[in-house]
Amino acid sequence: MGFTGGNNLGFAVASREFNPDYFLLLNADTLVQPDFLAHLLASLHAHPDWGLASPKIYFAPGCEFHRTDYPADQRGHVIWFAGGSIDWDNLLTCHRGVDEIDRGQFEHETELDFATGCCFLIRREVLATTGVFDDQYFLYYEDTDLSARLKTHGFKLGFVPSSIVWHKNGGATNGSGSDLQTFYQTRNRLHFFATYGNWRVRQRVVRLAWRLLRHGSKIEQLAAKHWFLHRLGKQIAI
Repeated sequence: MGFTGGNNLGFAVASREFNPDYFLLLNADTLVQPDFLAHLLASLHAHPDWGLASPKIYFAPGCEFHRTDYPADQRGHVIWFAGGSIDWDNLLTCHRGVDEIDRGQFEHETELDFATGCCFLIRREVLATTGVFDDQYFLYYEDTDLSARLKTHGFKLGFVPSSIVWHKNGGATNGSGSDLQTFYQTRNRLHFFATYGNWRVRQRVVRLAWRLLRHGSKIEQLAAKHWFLHRLGKQIAI
């Protein structure tokens, strides 16, 4: 069912069985600070215009991109996500602070361009307005798409640095940089920017897709081909 289908099923079951005011999305490959949820909830209470709240997320110790670069006493304090930013000119989404040691540089609650599906707390009425994850993504960029829909409907996305989570990065996709991860990230990147960008952005998307089709790796070529053919959702085993 993918990340989209599995979590959408969870939203449906939770809504039917518990009728909650909020939904917490939390990846299976995470560890949490005991009070992380209390901080997210308090922030939503304090900011009624926020549709969702996202925690500060560290790499789980030993799961860093450059794990040999950090001494033992810094592991567990390497930032994976301190807010999401979108670079429309270069067709990129990025995690603020990624790979940085946390020295207090992201200690203020701020608004985000997008929240990561690794963890967020979202109001029920927001999902009722925007809808749940789009199954066309299946895996990756579905959180960026949902974030864009929230903002389209006038909701804000908040970063809560007092809420702490650790992520075992790439735990669901055979590790960071795997063919599975590369395929869905590449195809869905093209789909997201083509969907939400203006005409200049869409031109850049087409140019990027042609470049990947001609000069990319085999898996990037496959991803670009699927985007051109509008083969979205779950695809063949990668």
